[in-house]
Parts: sequence; C-alpha cells; structure tokens
Amino acid sequence: MDRKYARDYYREVLLSYRLIFAEGMSSHTIYNALKDDWARSFEETADPLLDILCGQKWDDDESMEIWNEIGAGYPIQSYSTQEFFPFFGQRLMLLRNAALSHEPDGIRKLWYDKRDTLRWWTFWVGMQIAP
Repeated sequence: MDRKYARDYYREVLLSYRLIFAEGMSSHTIYNALKDDWARSFEETADPLLDILCGQKWDDDESMEIWNEIGAGYPIQSYSTQEFFPFFGQRLMLLRNAALSHEPDGIRKLWYDKRDTLRWWTFWVGMQIAP
C-alpha cells in the first residue's frame, strides 16, 4: 500500500468518526453515557483517542488538535461522499438511510425523535389537546 493511499484512508477514518460522533450533540452524549459500562466489560483500558473522537465535540481543544493535524478544517452542512469520503461514502450512506428509515416504536422514542419535525409537532399538539 502506498503512503498517500494509507494517509488518505486513515484521514477518512478520523473524519468518519467526526461526522458520526463529534458533529452532533446527541451522538457524543450517548457515547459518554455508555462508555463506563463498556469499560467494565473490558479488562484493558480503552483507546484514549477513541474518547476524544467519539466523546468530545469537534471544536474541543483536544479534538481540534487532531483535526488541525490532518487538515480537516471546519465541518460543513452537507458532504459529498465522493469528494470527502471516497473509501467509506457508500457505507455512510447506508447508515444514514437506515437511521432515517427507522421508525420510533413507542411514545418516549417518538417524543425524542426530532428527525421529522412535522410528526413531532403533530404529536406534541395532540398531547396538549388530548383530555
């Protein structure tokens, strides 16, 4: 494997972690809530880099060191999978589509599901009107 290919591949791995965990508040919040339970499951200490990539916002000091080192720049609203994720783009799209097609299966999950704002507001108004 040539060095440029390997460098680009590992850069994309790091950017994928940023996209999935560090750019959305709920993802790194959930990671931090679950990591203590996971740590008890493993005898060895977890990778400290994983805690930075998955457990911090992209603009925290430790995270910014990583993003600056790989020249990642600031996150953007919309990513082109061909341009930014040539290795993992198709897999990331599969994850996205699976997440978007998943329907909440209870009142609590529906209440916290903010993907479809029209459905959420309809549910909220319905809860206010109901006797």
